[in-house]
Amino acid sequence: MNSQYWVGMDLVTWHGAEVICRNIGANLAEIESPEEDNFIHSLVSHLKEDIWLGATDIAEEGTWLSAEKNTTLTYVNWYPGQPNNYGGNQNCLCLYEPYPYDHAWCDDVCSMLHQFVCERKAF
Repeated sequence: MNSQYWVGMDLVTWHGAEVICRNIGANLAEIESPEEDNFIHSLVSHLKEDIWLGATDIAEEGTWLSAEKNTTLTYVNWYPGQPNNYGGNQNCLCLYEPYPYDHAWCDDVCSMLHQFVCERKAF
């Protein structure tokens, strides 16, 4: 993991989080391994909100792409039964509330307001 991470404490939409991350030279975090998944979870373990991450299936339902690279995710760790596209419009990746889900991976409506994690490659 040759990256730097920043946890956004404001509650914003998924697209708003993308803009904030890009303004600091980063992207929404893309988890690419179990080790990075564990690290991100350690960063957000104290937070009480859902957390946006950098993937979406807005282009094609069920095909989850990296927001930064626009490529199929190489690692996933969905909570059982997720992604479920509940209500027909859950197209953005988040870590679901800490209790009782322990920030498990899920899909959510992109216009919901959540905290977020930005990632940029270390120099």
